[in-house]
Amino acid sequence: MLTGPLQEFAIPATLQDSLLARLERLPSVKEVAQLGAAIGREFPYKLLAAVSPMSESDLKWALGRLASAELIFSRGTPPAASYVFKHALVQDTAYETMLKSKRQQLHGRIAKALEDEFPEIADAQPEIVAHHYTEAVAPKAAVTWWGRAGDLAIKRSADTEAVRHFSRAIELLQREPESRERDEGELAMRIKLSGPLIATRGYVTPELAENYANAWPLCSKLKEEKAVFPVMYGQWVIPYVRGDMAAALVNSERFLHRAEQQNDTGLLLMGHRIYGSSLVWRGDARQGSEHLRQALSLYNGTEHDKLAYVFSQHPRTAALAHLCLALQHLGFIDQAMDAGRQAIADAKRIGHFNSIAYSLCFVSLLIMLRRDVSTLKKTAGELMQLAKQYHASYWALWAKPMLGWIAAQEGNIETGIRQMHESVETLQNQNANLWVPQTLLLEAEILGNAKQYQHAYSLLDTAQALIEPLDQRFYEAELHRVRGTVLTAEKSNSPDGVQSLDRAIDVARRQNSRFLELRACVSKARVWRDRGLHGDALKIVAPVYRWFTEGFDTVDLREARAFLEAVA
Repeated sequence: MLTGPLQEFAIPATLQDSLLARLERLPSVKEVAQLGAAIGREFPYKLLAAVSPMSESDLKWALGRLASAELIFSRGTPPAASYVFKHALVQDTAYETMLKSKRQQLHGRIAKALEDEFPEIADAQPEIVAHHYTEAVAPKAAVTWWGRAGDLAIKRSADTEAVRHFSRAIELLQREPESRERDEGELAMRIKLSGPLIATRGYVTPELAENYANAWPLCSKLKEEKAVFPVMYGQWVIPYVRGDMAAALVNSERFLHRAEQQNDTGLLLMGHRIYGSSLVWRGDARQGSEHLRQALSLYNGTEHDKLAYVFSQHPRTAALAHLCLALQHLGFIDQAMDAGRQAIADAKRIGHFNSIAYSLCFVSLLIMLRRDVSTLKKTAGELMQLAKQYHASYWALWAKPMLGWIAAQEGNIETGIRQMHESVETLQNQNANLWVPQTLLLEAEILGNAKQYQHAYSLLDTAQALIEPLDQRFYEAELHRVRGTVLTAEKSNSPDGVQSLDRAIDVARRQNSRFLELRACVSKARVWRDRGLHGDALKIVAPVYRWFTEGFDTVDLREARAFLEAVA
């Protein structure tokens, strides 16, 4: 094949008749032009010779005439030569002179030649073979090759291409008469399509929901037990990303129970992974971490790495990315960061784009929760760079508020808040609310510190409307703590403010979140200190602080230690 830029020559459409006449005068030249046109704008001599019935001498003569007539460029000499039509109009004219039946036969010969005689082209560019089988009206072979093209695109992290290839296969299958074979093929392609759809367009797009909705009846109809699990994953992940943790918990528990009936550790791993993740976001870090650890104990790299391409993320990566959040809540702060680093390293080890983005996003959420600006710059910056590289706007939406928060922490409050809020509005419009409360709470805290109290209360109300009705309680303690700090900042003796801080402490204790309990206790103790009640302030913080055995270099523990030293 020719490489490098092609120079277009402006050939007016009025010259099409003239081109046609020139081709008609030389039948053998016309036939070679037709063969080349069917192969493509560029065509190599070896492939042309493989599908041409002409002798080698006649073929070379005809190519020479096409070149001398300035209809094609040539590069090199046969058999290593390549050719390209000078203008798309030349190719189109040659192609249109063929009867439809002849085109189909020719495309079939080209596809077979590529498959049998040019495996290096077929393996590297299966979409070319798929195209020729499609044009040859050989749907079974075309679907097979579109599937191969999609698989290869996923491995290359070319998810946009993968969506196109799998969608083409589904389109061809839907034209076929109803049969079990057709339904099995469509279900397989829909399962494969879900991963690249998630990677490029996010978890709550209409296309993904429609794909899973169309896959479920096929599962029921075929009664294929193993095939049902990727679709059940879709029934979990959509409400999960919407922040509807009540529905996510029900659907993940159903997945786990069904997986327990299978002799398949990979499915059981996935069941514990998604059920544990749901529990963590529902505010049960202790039970959630137990299921996540169970998932990790079942992991076998050789056997389970391939699940990244079935369930859109690497299972160990996703389990670690949620475990790090659970460990942070439970107060195992250094272990949390170790799990987060491991999640990112695992994703990079297999080189799966969506797993890398997933791990960077979740670990960045952990880092932002820890208020570690310098580390967040690296992970969120890498996530944004990755999103731009792969045109994955969904992941960019999550890098943007993180980078906005960094800007606000560095003094660029107006710019940072605007950046955070733009992403929040977009995510809410898409009904992708899983991580929205954290951003709203961070915004409210910044605005409270800037004495923009009414705006802060509005954001807190919005966050509460997402946390409580949807049972998404990961940030519930933070909701009440931030409300309490804003209320007491506006009015130091606010009883509602103290009540909110007390509620934050109660929620954190109920959720076994030592980390958020410490943060809420420090916030309440500051109120007592400002009222001159140093002894009471000391009693609030000291017992919780003494519980910790790690993480002493993190912001919250440094602040707690400094506070205790100041009021002692």
